[in-house]
Amino acid sequence: AQAAPPPDPVVARTLFVTGEPGTGRSTAVAGFAGDDPMVVLDAASALTEEPGRWAGRLATLAAQDGTVVVLDDIHLMPEGLAVLVRETLDRGPAARLAMTACPADRLPPAVAGLAARCDRTLALAPLRDRLAELPALAEAMMAAERPGRPVRFTGHVLEALGAQPWPGNLRELRAVVAGIARQPCGGVADMDRLPPRYRASAKVRRLGGRELAERNAIITALYAHDGNKLRAARELGISRTTLYRRMQALEIADECSVL
Repeated sequence: AQAAPPPDPVVARTLFVTGEPGTGRSTAVAGFAGDDPMVVLDAASALTEEPGRWAGRLATLAAQDGTVVVLDDIHLMPEGLAVLVRETLDRGPAARLAMTACPADRLPPAVAGLAARCDRTLALAPLRDRLAELPALAEAMMAAERPGRPVRFTGHVLEALGAQPWPGNLRELRAVVAGIARQPCGGVADMDRLPPRYRASAKVRRLGGRELAERNAIITALYAHDGNKLRAARELGISRTTLYRRMQALEIADECSVL
């Protein structure tokens, strides 16, 4: 299932895609590239590679007409090299150029300025903000896993999936669906087919919007800090004691924080 309609490769020469990992950034870039070959240049490698060598590789690739150069995780790039990318964009490279980055509100200023120079920008929402689409996404993923062998998700399964924070986004949902698809289920996927940590209780499924948002924020913070409760509490602006109390009240088990 694609995260978003791909941009028109005929119109756009440059693309800037933002979003959390797993939201479909690679899918969007592949749609942009179409049939043209892609060459990925990891921006994080600029942190360990000699800057002049990395800049030389970019210049060589940017000069190749008919190629799509993908600068992956460009928010990790040193500021000095971001200036170089800006100059490359201003010159109008022969190759088409796509960049992926973290959500726009977390971009360093030098990298954020690159988006304004691109023909197209695409901001991909996290799955937790797209829960209304989750049933259709899950069904499309299941159809891809089991072509010609339809599987129906029960209402309780869809409710349980809708109660998850999905820190891994579409990638995480796809892994859950693939796990269900590998099981004999007779055309119906019920609660027994879900991994235990995704079987939200009836209480969790009845949570109001505010409590569900709080539960999702806590699990996402725990996931971001590899289950470290002290660091997660600091990010959330609460004490560790309060975090433990809210985890108990919202039925957040330790394993919910680590995928």
